[in-house]
Amino acid sequence: MTLAALWHLRWVRRLPALEALTTAPGPALSSPSERVRCSVVIAARDEETRIEGTVRRLMAQRGVEAEFFIVDDRSTDRTGEILRQLAKDDARLKLKRVEVLPDGWLGKCMPATSAPARPRATGFFHGCRCWLKPDVIARAVQLAERDGADHVVISPG
Repeated sequence: MTLAALWHLRWVRRLPALEALTTAPGPALSSPSERVRCSVVIAARDEETRIEGTVRRLMAQRGVEAEFFIVDDRSTDRTGEILRQLAKDDARLKLKRVEVLPDGWLGKCMPATSAPARPRATGFFHGCRCWLKPDVIARAVQLAERDGADHVVISPG
């Protein structure tokens, strides 16, 4: 697996700086003053030690108008309590709790289908254990627009 990962690294590119994407020649991209709309879906299960930091970092994203759908996937710790407190402080945060998975479903797949689709918004599925730089979502969406991509996968460094 390590050799396969190293082999495929040759196709991995770093996300360009946001300034480079907004000034690049080619199809018209959103200007820095025109914020990208994005719906961020986060699956959380028993993440009381990390959820607050993760959510706060996501809500601090620059260059993007984001809404955050956090699906509490049957947590048995204080994850739900922490999320409810955060949602009281920020209207962009929407919560849903999954009590029981439908037959044949696995945990992380369910949250991706649980959040409502928003018109003209780009979707972004995020794991609880990754912290992003404050402009990563805007950079990923701008890159997708520039390259005409329907799907961009980012991986932590």
